[in-house]
Amino acid sequence: MPGKIKDFLQIAANRFDAAGIEFADQEAEHLMSWLLDCSTPELAIRLKDTLTADQEKIWSMWIRRRSQREPAQHIIGKVNFMGYDFSVTPGALIPRQETELLVVESIRLLKTSGPEARFVELGIGTGCVSISIALELPHAHGIGLEISKEALELAKQNLNTYQNQLQSRLHFEMSDGFTAMSEYPDQPFDLLVSNPPYIPAAEINTLQTEVREFDPHLALSGGVDGLDFYRMIAQQAKPFLKPDGYVGLGLGAGQWNSVKALFQKENWVVEDPVLDYNQIPRIFLAHQ
Repeated sequence: MPGKIKDFLQIAANRFDAAGIEFADQEAEHLMSWLLDCSTPELAIRLKDTLTADQEKIWSMWIRRRSQREPAQHIIGKVNFMGYDFSVTPGALIPRQETELLVVESIRLLKTSGPEARFVELGIGTGCVSISIALELPHAHGIGLEISKEALELAKQNLNTYQNQLQSRLHFEMSDGFTAMSEYPDQPFDLLVSNPPYIPAAEINTLQTEVREFDPHLALSGGVDGLDFYRMIAQQAKPFLKPDGYVGLGLGAGQWNSVKALFQKENWVVEDPVLDYNQIPRIFLAHQ
């Protein structure tokens, strides 16, 4: 077994490439950076260092799991989102980079809502969206709704990590859709935020292995056309929002026009889409 980090990286990259993993070199470097608790630039100057016996055992296990297409985030158990670390498990969707745009837009909207801004998130998953919003806006208060017991437990675990900073401004609850909102009849919100399931059910089996085999299908499937949750939000969200309240939603590629039509049918005022780094509409915004 080679002793230098550069050798471990090369062997891992070769195995990843053989397993059909894209960007095999970067995947190996990402895992090694987590193993050594260092940045990628720091890793570059440590290539001639060696691993300890314990580190070799962990590395061997990580490479075997990743070669079987298990997501690196599950192997590590964490993901960085908006500059914060969140625990991840197979019980919730792994946070995606494009979802950070949803947080950025939510913060922008809530900053105009005064010192007591209030938001609700439907389908919290890991809790990363709500927690990031609340951490970035020290005076904001939020409620997170989640139907999955496994995801809710994970989100509460992540919430507990940052509880001292949030000072009880954020609460997560079990809820099928908006059912738990009956507990807040006289407390309208400034913003409803959600990154809902949006994959058409028939397309799930065509997804990348890491997604198809390891992400919960409950967090992926948006029904026959992928639009079930957008339809429900367009029809049911208004009573929970202030008269000038907003919805901010994550989108699948190519869905903006369809979602726009659903909301216009329910007399929402739809704003221009927010584009991702590839100029694809990724964030849908509308208000009453």
